[in-house]
Amino acid sequence: MSIIADALQPFIPNSVLNASGPIEKTAASDMLILGRAGYNVTYNPDDSFLLDFQVADPIIHALSCDCSRFTCAAFQSLGAFSAEQCSKISLPWDLIKLYYAAFYAGHAILRFIGQSCSYLSDSHVRRINALLSATAPAPAPAIAVGLYHGRVAANSTQLHLRKVGARFGGSHEDFWRVFALSMQEVSQGILTGPLAEADAQQVFAKLDELVGLLRHRGAYGRMSTIRNELQYRHGYEGWLPSSMPKSHQAELINLGCQWRLDPMGVRLSSGRLGDLGEFASVCAFLVGLCRLLVQRVAERSAARSRSFLRVSALRMIQD
Repeated sequence: MSIIADALQPFIPNSVLNASGPIEKTAASDMLILGRAGYNVTYNPDDSFLLDFQVADPIIHALSCDCSRFTCAAFQSLGAFSAEQCSKISLPWDLIKLYYAAFYAGHAILRFIGQSCSYLSDSHVRRINALLSATAPAPAPAIAVGLYHGRVAANSTQLHLRKVGARFGGSHEDFWRVFALSMQEVSQGILTGPLAEADAQQVFAKLDELVGLLRHRGAYGRMSTIRNELQYRHGYEGWLPSSMPKSHQAELINLGCQWRLDPMGVRLSSGRLGDLGEFASVCAFLVGLCRLLVQRVAERSAARSRSFLRVSALRMIQD
């Protein structure tokens, strides 16, 4: 098993690591906010708010379901991305599917480490605001619709939520910013964690390289920008008629196929292939890291054969 799995395991809440099935497809935000579990709401001066469930079960179940949902979506989106299946004809859509696999994998990775990036709709904020108005000692500003970065706290009994991005929707750029900053924070924690110093420095360097590739000119929308250029403006000479050399096409496919490797061995900087090569490499790294975390959680779970991932995502990887 890779040293990056060893590095990330301390960040996985034990209750998620040991969670057992069955699992549901319901989104965590629906399960927690609109579900049957009761909670208190506290509004903070920094415009964040806290959902306190007082017990861990609702949050752990919701996180586990989201982990399963997003990992399955990642591998279903990836399909049969391989040197045997991809061709110059299918390459543009293969890369677009690789992007969506990485996008879902990023969501799953956040859940594995006790975080989330979720959209709260009108129905969510109505429920929260009703509780706030009924219980807050003083009038609090209304919680608004939008994308929220969540963090599990207090032994998984609380969920701290902070709004990110614009009011409407939840752009991919906003997600990548949350993800990159979370990886930056995790990489700092790895340096002071239980991993041997040399190993910790290797993982730190890899995650630091990843964050650097996600960031462009101070913003974090690089992956989404490249995907848009490829998908909507038919850029990068991927679409026919194409002037892309066959050797570049083959190399792009090989970079995407790195998702099967130990993520520490994934070549992130692509040299002559530029943005599109780094795009394929980052996607492969994230899908590979998600695959590795699925395997680590399933292997180390105290639930053993009843681990929530053995009845979902792990089957997709093994089949």
